[in-house]
Amino acid sequence: MDFRWNYRQVSYENDLDSRAYSLETDLNINSIKLIAGYSHLDFKRIETTNDETLSGVLIGVGTFINMPLHPTLIGKVSLFKDRVEYQASIQGGYRWFHCFVKFYKLNSFDELSLGIGHGIGYRLKRKRR
Repeated sequence: MDFRWNYRQVSYENDLDSRAYSLETDLNINSIKLIAGYSHLDFKRIETTNDETLSGVLIGVGTFINMPLHPTLIGKVSLFKDRVEYQASIQGGYRWFHCFVKFYKLNSFDELSLGIGHGIGYRLKRKRR
């Protein structure tokens, strides 16, 4: 079982300003990941100066795939009063190399992110007696 906090901020030209965070937990059963949590959204359309603060539930599912780069597929939906937020991602890597593709949708705003990176970690060595 894992616990996670996510923060998302979207500002698009002079049209949209949105901030969201979520508290999530997932339960891993074999290769299936069941995700549940709480999400909070501050949404503002700049031309109308109306601020909305919404809270809702977050549900999702994920799985691990036994392929090169050992990818993890995750899909999540946050349900608010009159808005729905979608998130989907594929992420994986091998040793120090990591990569991801993420999709985000809030109302009519869609975003696709691609990334590659280098993992930094540490190892603890045990002393033999």
